Amino acid sequence: MNMESEVSSFSATDQPELALVEMRRGLERKLRRLADAVPPPDMGGLLGETKSSTELLTGLKECGVLSKNLAASVHGVLKLATPAAHGIRVSPADAARTIDLGDSVVEILDQLISVATPFSISEPAAGVAEPTAESRPADQG
Repeated sequence: MNMESEVSSFSATDQPELALVEMRRGLERKLRRLADAVPPPDMGGLLGETKSSTELLTGLKECGVLSKNLAASVHGVLKLATPAAHGIRVSPADAARTIDLGDSVVEILDQLISVATPFSISEPAAGVAEPTAESRPADQG
């Protein structure tokens, strides 16, 4: 389990809440970048600037940009990081598990973004495994 995140400069050990908030913000930015590659609303696409993360996630899944499993993983990370954004204490272990999953999700989103051009989305590069249910942290309610 990594205690440092590629997306967060804060340590899950020393500052778990800040690490989760920063990781969540990075994940949301990735979703917006990916949504920017989808056709505009008048062409049946997404408008990334005015949608919430949940709306973007739903739209990207419905457009076929994200698989059901990847969308579920993104949703899980966002949900698990939300309490930290509202000042609720998070254990370093829970933060580290969530950040590990978040880093895996960000890696896949980065691959999608790297091959996406405006109005053209491709699948992740071959050999990239999506996060599985076993790798997701337990739901904290």
